[in-house]
Amino acid sequence: MNPIYERDPEELDNWVRSGHSMSNKDALELECLLKDDSYKERLQLLGYYVAHTVSIDSRHRYHELIFWFIDRYPDLEFLRRGFFRVSRAPGSPYEQITDLWRNKVAEDPSNINVLLSAAYQANMSDISLAKEYADRVQQLAPDLPSLKRLYSSIANHEEIVRQFTVMKFEEP
Repeated sequence: MNPIYERDPEELDNWVRSGHSMSNKDALELECLLKDDSYKERLQLLGYYVAHTVSIDSRHRYHELIFWFIDRYPDLEFLRRGFFRVSRAPGSPYEQITDLWRNKVAEDPSNINVLLSAAYQANMSDISLAKEYADRVQQLAPDLPSLKRLYSSIANHEEIVRQFTVMKFEEP
């Protein structure tokens, strides 16, 4: 098992937060030191890019890091954190991220952690897909405490979309 799975989520959060205060020079130096299994350094860089996504290049690098984590650790619960989710904003790789999650779910359709993480990502812009994944989790583990949180998140998103639609089409 990869050591990242043995890490306390708080420790992983701390690595991300440590990247927030990195200088551009420090981030560039860290990029040069990356090895294939450098998850700690990538989490630090993820934190850096979360705090510094002002250029197209930094947003692109931020998204590359998200792809890297999903591709290697799709069942890592930590991937449910908000900074691993990509919206459908112009220029974002939302479709590619969603496709990667679909592939990971297809590779391991009974992996609850993969399904939950895929559902949280889908809930950014595809509520029906989020529900599909949540329903699969419910079939596999109906008493899972985090399932209630997921359904609540989906319901909240549905309500936000409903209110926005009503506001957008109401007569002034």
